[in-house]
Amino acid sequence: MQGLVYQEASKLRPEAYKAFSSNRTDVDIPGGGESLDKLYDRCTSALQRIGDKHQGERVVVVTHGGVIRSLYERARPSARKVEKILNTSVNVFRLFDGDKWTIQVWGDVSHLDQTGFLQSGFGGDRTSG
Repeated sequence: MQGLVYQEASKLRPEAYKAFSSNRTDVDIPGGGESLDKLYDRCTSALQRIGDKHQGERVVVVTHGGVIRSLYERARPSARKVEKILNTSVNVFRLFDGDKWTIQVWGDVSHLDQTGFLQSGFGGDRTSG
């Protein structure tokens, strides 16, 4: 479904769209897409490997919302699911004691204050996306 908007995907790739839109996390997307469970495993294990390799260091990882959502779920497994990931937001995860994760900063877009973008792009509302 790469490159398609939702309306196109539902018409051009109905089986993939149905799988993508389902509430099931174990369904692969027809055409080569991974399930949400596989995405979670891939992303969380990758960040864990990075953390293990760089213990005591700060590391910057740049990624998209689906990955960030998986990392959030790993750090806060019993929390309510995160609904929205703000574009360009800074999210700080701390990995410690082998396999423990916490979130130190979530959804910070304060760097946009300096650009004036919050007033023009988000209508001045930090929670808009």
